[in-house]
Formats: sequence, structure tokens, C-alpha cells
Amino acid sequence: MAGRLLILVQAIMNRNLLFLSALAGAISMAGSASAQNSWNFANGHVSIQFDRAALSRSGISVSDLRRSDALAALRLPGNSWSIDSRMSTLTLDADGRSNVNIGVGELVVNGGFTLSSNGDSVNFQDFGLQLKKESGPADLNVVGYHYPPYEAVPLEAGAPVARYDQGLGHLDLIGYELRVSHALANIWGRPQLAGTRIGTLTVTGDLKLAPRPTVSATPRGGPELDIAMCQLYGFTAVPGGSETINGIVYNSYAASTDSVNFGAHPVTWLSTSQAANVNHMHPTIGLNVFRKLSTGELEQIGEGDLKHAFTALQNPTCSTGCQSLSGTALGVGCSDPYWNSLNYSQPSLGPKIEVNPYTGIWNKAGSSFPRAGNYPYTPTEFRMKVANQDILPAGQATYWMEGYYMAGFANNGNYVTSNPAQITETVDTNKYNNFGWRQVNITVSSTGVASGTTLGSFSTDNNESTNPNRRPYITQWGDARWTMEPNKVGEVITAVRVTNVGSGWYKYDYAVYNMDLDRQVKSFHVSVSDSLSVRNISFRDIDKNAANEWTMTRANGDISWEMQAGVPNPLIYARMYNFRFEAQSAAVPGWASATMVKAGDFPELNRAVSGPPPSTQPVTGTVTIPGWVGNIQAQVNLRLTPIDSGSLTNINGVTVAHPSGAISAQTAVRGRYLVSVGGAPFLRKNFAPIVTVGHDGNDIPVNVTLISGDVDGSGEIDAADIDMVISQFGSTSSTPCDADGSAEVDAADIDLLIANFGQTGDI
Repeated sequence: MAGRLLILVQAIMNRNLLFLSALAGAISMAGSASAQNSWNFANGHVSIQFDRAALSRSGISVSDLRRSDALAALRLPGNSWSIDSRMSTLTLDADGRSNVNIGVGELVVNGGFTLSSNGDSVNFQDFGLQLKKESGPADLNVVGYHYPPYEAVPLEAGAPVARYDQGLGHLDLIGYELRVSHALANIWGRPQLAGTRIGTLTVTGDLKLAPRPTVSATPRGGPELDIAMCQLYGFTAVPGGSETINGIVYNSYAASTDSVNFGAHPVTWLSTSQAANVNHMHPTIGLNVFRKLSTGELEQIGEGDLKHAFTALQNPTCSTGCQSLSGTALGVGCSDPYWNSLNYSQPSLGPKIEVNPYTGIWNKAGSSFPRAGNYPYTPTEFRMKVANQDILPAGQATYWMEGYYMAGFANNGNYVTSNPAQITETVDTNKYNNFGWRQVNITVSSTGVASGTTLGSFSTDNNESTNPNRRPYITQWGDARWTMEPNKVGEVITAVRVTNVGSGWYKYDYAVYNMDLDRQVKSFHVSVSDSLSVRNISFRDIDKNAANEWTMTRANGDISWEMQAGVPNPLIYARMYNFRFEAQSAAVPGWASATMVKAGDFPELNRAVSGPPPSTQPVTGTVTIPGWVGNIQAQVNLRLTPIDSGSLTNINGVTVAHPSGAISAQTAVRGRYLVSVGGAPFLRKNFAPIVTVGHDGNDIPVNVTLISGDVDGSGEIDAADIDMVISQFGSTSSTPCDADGSAEVDAADIDLLIANFGQTGDI
């Protein structure tokens, strides 16, 4: 017993010495304020290490972790997101490594998370960091949004350690204490939570001296480019717009569209007749028609090419304070109308495929537009056309038109035609309000004469919550809708409608709409368990060509639809296809994925969706635990964190075989995941590289080495862990304090904790 007491005394002394040493290492120096320079923040990341125990005690949950940079998370603690270098600037003055004075600044983060409590959520997707201290390491606000109403809500963070390497130009802001703000606590109706610590935050990146004066890519007062649908009206059949193609009679239709500039700068609006070096700098306008069957299915029946805008009128139709300009740019707050006769005038229509929908840029190289002279257009060429056979008898369907604008140029100064250098190529900040929809009526007489009229209304209000018309029509259909991810260069929206058709069978109708992805979609896959009965698999596109139908297969845990090789029929932007089947199961959380025609920096699109039960695939690998003697079997928890989309998935109680370290489990997830292994007494460890579980349900490998000693599950081996082991010293019951698996809490466990003291796990 005396020997054990001596061991306990020595352990306590060692613990305290290590604790004081760690504390001393965390102390930093802050210099006095001096003249500061402005810097662009590049190659940066923000990492948040949530305190799961504190969140649990406070009744706060973290969800929807999106666009996490898992590779950065392997070297930074917590969940990591990249900083948008184009939109991130701060002021800083440094003298050596520790004397760092940080002034004001704004950093924009790609991705984020959602915090929820008391039944209410606040969205921190693409959150901002507002630096607000004028000397020393800066305090900051982590700014998210609460909707509705759409209001900014901060988390508060302060007391960092600042480290700046002048030689490398690298800045680290470490150890921000992340706390609930009064505003956030009040939104949740829990004012007592104000000041609650929920984690730590780290900012790291390279600094480059910004030019003077610093110009932000998103100027104060509004986004650089935001053109929206102001009005959608005047739906009509085009006179003389009827044509028979491959034995099918089509009629042309058009509508009037008004745009409005909700951005902070004028929108460039140069006609095609102007100088060749700038004549591609103008918006384009498109039109679609959908029908909703009386049985509930939504189908696209009409699609047009693009109207090229040519002159901007300056009307105060949809916004107050129109800052009127000449016709070569649409002023801030101003509206511009295009009547239906202009939108169906063929000399100003051009191929849809030539415009990148995400950037709004028209690649006019080799274009068939404009055509010179009295070119003999066919009656429906480039126009929005609908087959007469798709107009059903009264009562069998309703009809809906959709219009949209695409723009990619804004002015960053007082624009003059002779100075195109003042035109900025940029991406529209709100793609959803570029679209608009409205109900229409279409009739075709017994002699084939078509007519069209507009129904309902379209508000000029720019609040999307009160004016749902200002968005793609697909957002109004189905039981649920999801954006396929990663949505970095355009969005593909998947909606599903599940119908009970009786006798245990359910009809799954997936409508997939490519809103603005230039890479085009060539396949769509839904994960379905191989053991599940399935019938009536079908595909519907917009044309009447039976030769280019996508092929349908069921294999490897999927139902798949794929474009035929050599028979192009891609899902291009502003187009919708239907994918349908019946399964003998009600809907559960499932998975869908898609592949693309054009190459890019990510291989496929993925999203967790409603669907039949998916197939599972094995999770296998080896877990090595130094110091584990194996008298009892170790058990670990696997956590699969989605990189693009999907739900955080935990597989608990996985047994680690001794001495081989082999593990085996099953999961039904699909997509790209960061896999981590942990669970007390082991520090959590992320497995590199990122695991991609494709639509073929491939295996998930896991091979990690775990450090034992985190007996309280805090994510760090510290004094609290040693205190717990001491409190249970001599116990032979199953407990995390048995850090070496010997079946007894003894001196060897204390030795193991001391050897691993100060180490932290991944999150």
C-alpha cells in the first residue's frame, strides 16, 4: 500500500508540473498599436473545435457541417473550412513573432454549420469573421444568419494567441474562446446561455500586402452583381410560330420579362452590334414551360434558347431610387423590360449551349448568332416551343412558365464605352432571384391553333420568403428538395415525390433540375438495397427522340440512369429530367449521386435524399493502440463526417480484435467522408485520405493508430484525466480509466497518461 501511495504522490507532482508547463507555453505577448498596413488573407483556413460536452450540457446541437476541408482538418484541430481569399482583408502590424497588432478586417469562409437550441436554428453557412479590436490579437465575431427574419447573428470569440512569421508571411490566431452571444441566446429564448463557451477557434493563413487603396470584392452597401427577375408576364403563342418536326407539331411561345438591378454596381449591358472586344458583355434571357399532371407529376414540356439583351432602359419598376444611366449599363435599383415580341425575335436569339450559366459569360467563338441578312429561320428555331401533343385535355394538367436571366459583368467605376477595363467579370451573388415562375394557360384548337395567357400574379417584392415566385419552379414541387453537392460552380436541384400506390408499394419520382451547372449531368443514381423488390423503372427527358433515352440498370446497390455513349442527351442548365421507379418500401434517409459530362475538380455530385433503404457496405481496417495489453477487448466509435453533403454518421461499439487490431462494421452512407476513430479512453484520430463511397457502394477502409489516456472524453489528455484515474485507482470494473486494457486501474494507467500528457485528438 505504501508503494501505491508513493506512486500516487509522484503522479500528482508530475501532473502539476506538466500542467504548469503547458499553461506557461500558452502565455503570449501583445505589442502596442502602431501604424498598420492592409493585407489580403490568402491560403487560409478557419478551424473550430467544438466542446461537445459543453454543447450537450447547454442543450445546443451542431449539424449540417458543409464543405469541410478535411485535408486541412488533418493538420488543424476541429472542423476546418477554407477562407475565400478574394473577399478577405485585414489590417496588421507586426514586430517579430509575438508583437502582433491586428486592426479591423473581414474574412469570408466557404462552408459552415448550423447551431440549434430550443427548437430554433441559426445558419452559419459561408459565415463571416469580423475582426473588431484595434490593437493586440483581435477579438472577432463569427457572423451567421437567422431566417426568418433574415438577420445577422454573431458568436463571440476573443483572447487568442497571435503568431506571425514575417519571413514566410504566415499568420496564426490560435485559441479563440468561442462563446454564445446575447443576441443568439435571446433568439433561442434562453438568455442564460449568453457567454457560454462552446469551443475554440483557430485562424491560419498567408498574408500578402494589399494594393492601396484596398478594394473589396464585395463592397459595402450590397453585392457587386445581383440581377433579379422583376416581372414575368405577357405569356403568348407566337404568331406564325408553328412547325412540324419529325411528324410532331410544335408551337412557339414567349413571355415578357423585366429585370432589376439589386446589386451595388451597374450591370454591363452592351449590344452585340458594339465593338467586338466587348459585344459579349450583356445578360441573356431564357424561358421554360412545365406541366403538373392532375396525378401530381411535374414534367418539363418546353425549352427555348436565349435572348441576347441589347439596351438597358432605366425604369423604377421594382426598386426605389433608380440610379439612371445610359442604355449601355443598367443602373443600381433600375429595371429593364423585354416585351414578348422582343423575346421571340429570332435575329437576337442564340444557342443556349454557348453561354456558361454560372458565370453568365457568352462564348461567341464559332457562334451561329447573329446571322446576317434575311436568314431563312424556321418558325420555331431558337424559340421556346411546346409539342401540341403535350397540351392535355382540360382538367388533366396545369401549366407553368419559368423565365431566367444570366449576367456576368458589373461596373467598378463610372462606366464609359471606350474603357472596358472598368468592367469586372464576376458571378451573380444570388442566382435564385434570377429566376421567376408563374402559372399560364395553354390551349390548342382542333385545327392546331395555339394560344397562351398569363394567370396568377408576380410580386415586385424582393423578399423571397414573401415572393416565392422569384426562384426556379422546381422549388415549389415535391415532398422535399436538395441541392446536390459540392455546389461550387453551379447548382443541381433534386426534388422527390413519394406516393403510396398500395399493397406495400411506393412510387418514387425524382425530378432533377440543372439550374446553372455548366459541366452538364450525364448520369443519376439512387442507392437501393439489392434485396428490395423494385419495378417500373422509367426515364423522361424533354425531347421526343427515343434513340437518345438514358439507359436504366440496377446493380451494385443502385438504380442508375446513364446517357448513352455516342448519343448525347445531357441534362444541361435550366432543364429538368424525371427518374422514376416503384419499390416495396416506404421512404427512409437515402442517397443520390450524379456524374458530369465536362471534367472538373470534383468527380461527382452527391446528396442525402429521401429514398428506399440503401444497401450497406463494410467498414474494415486495422486500429493500432500502443500500450494496450489486451486483457479486455477495446471498443471504439467510428464517425463519418460528410465532406459535401449528408448526415454525420456514428457507428458505436466497434470491437478491436487483439492483437491483430482488425475492425469490421457496416454502413449505408454514400459520398465523400472524413472517417475518424475514437471513444474514451482514446483520443479521436482522423483517417487520411478522404474516403469516397461511390454509387457502386465500395468498401470503406480505416487504418489508424490511437493514443490512450483521454478517459473523460474531452479531446485532450490533461490533469482532469489523471484526477479521474486517481479517483478510481484499484478498480477492476469496466471503465475508461483502465487506459491500457489490463482489467485494472493501476499505476500502469497513470504512467500511460503521463507519457501521453498534453496530446489532443482530432474533432
